[in-house]
Amino acid sequence: MPDTQKRPSANHTAKGKFAPGNRANPGGRPKKLVEIERMLDEEHRNVASVKEVFAQLKAMATENVISRWTDKDGGEHESIRQPNPAFMAMYLDRILGPVKELKLDLADAPEEVVTWLAENLN
Repeated sequence: MPDTQKRPSANHTAKGKFAPGNRANPGGRPKKLVEIERMLDEEHRNVASVKEVFAQLKAMATENVISRWTDKDGGEHESIRQPNPAFMAMYLDRILGPVKELKLDLADAPEEVVTWLAENLN
């Protein structure tokens, strides 16, 4: 059998179906995965954490970000970064959902509707 073809596993029949008594996931979900998800829920997937993340994302999307630092010689510096459109897109994508392409079938629309749409929508 060439290497490109799939070989049936020990728990499959010749037709590729599961043999009696065999299932796709006999051990269930790994316990470590359950522990990791529980840790993520406790630490990150709670209202306070999500509020903080969205507040920071909104600030990066809409406000100037001012960074101040002191160099090794004691000189103080400041930089101002403008709001980032990429963060705005990410923020709106999370709040409103992804933008979906509008598909209109105007084949049967009255001519005045098509004219109005052409004049008023850019």
